[in-house]
Amino acid sequence: MSEQTAQPTTTSTTATDPAVKLVIWDLDETYWHGTLSEGAITRIPQNSHIVQELNRRGVISAICSKNDFEAVKKQLEESGEWDQFVFPSIDWTPKGPRIALMLQDMGLRPVNVLFVDDNVGNLREAEHYVPGIQTAEPHELPELLARPSVKGKDDSKLSRLAQYRTLQAKVHARDEMGGSNEEFLVASNIRVSIHLDTEAHAERLLELVNRSNQLNYTKQRFTPAEFTSLLENDDYVTGYVTAVDNFGDHGICGFFAHDGTRTLNFSFSCRILNMGIENWVYQEIGALPFDVVGEVATPLDPTQAITWVNASDSASVAASSASAAPTRTGRVLLKGGCDLSVVVEHLGGDIASEFSFPSATGALVHQEHTEILKRASEKTLAQYGDVIDSLPFLDRAAYTSAIIDSPEQFDTVVYSALMDYTQALYRYQDSDFVIPFGEYTVDATDPEEQAKYMARLGGVGYTAEFFTWFSENFHFEGMVTPENVARNIRWLREQLPTSVQLIIINGAEVVSPSALEPDRHEHHAACNQAIDRLVEEVPGIQLCDVRLVVSSTGDLTNNLRHYSRRAYFEISSALSSLLADSQVRSKSRAAFLVGEFVARSERAARKLIRAAINLVTGKRK
Repeated sequence: MSEQTAQPTTTSTTATDPAVKLVIWDLDETYWHGTLSEGAITRIPQNSHIVQELNRRGVISAICSKNDFEAVKKQLEESGEWDQFVFPSIDWTPKGPRIALMLQDMGLRPVNVLFVDDNVGNLREAEHYVPGIQTAEPHELPELLARPSVKGKDDSKLSRLAQYRTLQAKVHARDEMGGSNEEFLVASNIRVSIHLDTEAHAERLLELVNRSNQLNYTKQRFTPAEFTSLLENDDYVTGYVTAVDNFGDHGICGFFAHDGTRTLNFSFSCRILNMGIENWVYQEIGALPFDVVGEVATPLDPTQAITWVNASDSASVAASSASAAPTRTGRVLLKGGCDLSVVVEHLGGDIASEFSFPSATGALVHQEHTEILKRASEKTLAQYGDVIDSLPFLDRAAYTSAIIDSPEQFDTVVYSALMDYTQALYRYQDSDFVIPFGEYTVDATDPEEQAKYMARLGGVGYTAEFFTWFSENFHFEGMVTPENVARNIRWLREQLPTSVQLIIINGAEVVSPSALEPDRHEHHAACNQAIDRLVEEVPGIQLCDVRLVVSSTGDLTNNLRHYSRRAYFEISSALSSLLADSQVRSKSRAAFLVGEFVARSERAARKLIRAAINLVTGKRK
């Protein structure tokens, strides 16, 4: 990682580096190869995977590039990557001031931001205008995901990305509107609620208190045990704050604790910075005194009239003590390619995910093939772990899945069948260990095809030495037939409890824009037909039918498996309807079983009564 100019340059990082909440990307010769304004550019798949994985960890990515805004937007929209970023700053002005403004708008501290650029001059400029910012050069990117500073935490629902999109929309509207900030806040229609059911949200509130800094007025941190003790202590009133406005739902954004005379803790998320919410809440709970520790972004003023913040219907402290925890929908597991992270953004409720991810080499690991799922076990890892370690496109983590380990925790499993449609199978020596890899039309043990792989992906572990070893140990078996695709999905259904619904996402049948897939749509059609028959035959399987959404090549991006943003949104809508229907079915089935139990119990009781009467009267029936 690059340091300040007066210090030695180093490319190392340690566990003590501040946590990164935002990565700002340069584009030309950093995110992609080439200069967009001078001609064609070449994408670096590894970087796209990094951005998607960061988003799933709650670490957001932004853009700061000297380029034409519309040209960049067109490039990233065509590849489906535009919406993976927030706060795109794309023009020809110096980057330092733009980054400073970006951090101000996002409410982030420089030490929690990493700026990546191939131009060392731009890095030094950023360090000048934004003291404390972390910087890096592109050659450090392959190791980025392994850094403790970007570990983040599971955010597979991409809630943090959604929150910053909301903030981006708000900043854009503010700039478009002009006028004073207070006028903008009045127009934003900010509604705030105060709740007292803190024990129901203990984990989320502890995270907020321990992570917040700019609006943490007491700087008090807790262990889980200490925080639980605080929430359970009758000597203190503890509460949390939620907020919504015209731009979206900010969720839980504040926490307080007081004993009726003094405030013990007063902490807020930086995403509500400059909205006046913290000052409004402070006045609402009685402006109880406390000592402010360290620097804070916004001083509290109990005399200031915060006229632009309104109490929502449940905002009073007295009323909120009886408020119930948010209604939870059935828990859903979504398993598929990383492109389905777009779908997650639009699904409500409790969503877990198992998506493809970058391996240690940077190659993409597709864990959603049923031939991998069928072998997800400790036995496989014990017997073939060393083989898996030698494959740049696989990882031991792919051979663990909640579908196998704990399926009962879900109400619905959503499974994309696309990799079963797509990848070739290879058998290790003469064993029963089979792996999926690459296109079913390509034999990766063929030297000519290996040369193509090395030319295209040589930087992520696909070396001549690897392919020599691969050819000596694996045999090409070709595609999974449509019949076997259906057989594997049937097997998957059998692994799930009967109470768990299975929703399969099938494939499109339009002509692919990729020259490498001339007849792929015909194979998709055959696989789809096999799945259609399975859905009709086997209870507990529903179909999210992509054919109803992707109806032309224009609905695709670069191949038959990657769809336009609009298509993903419509798939999300269809999936939401199916999930709602699954929950109704589950509830109806439960009600039916209870009804049957009661009815049978009543019938059994009547039989016993009749038998008793018959015994008394001497009748034998």
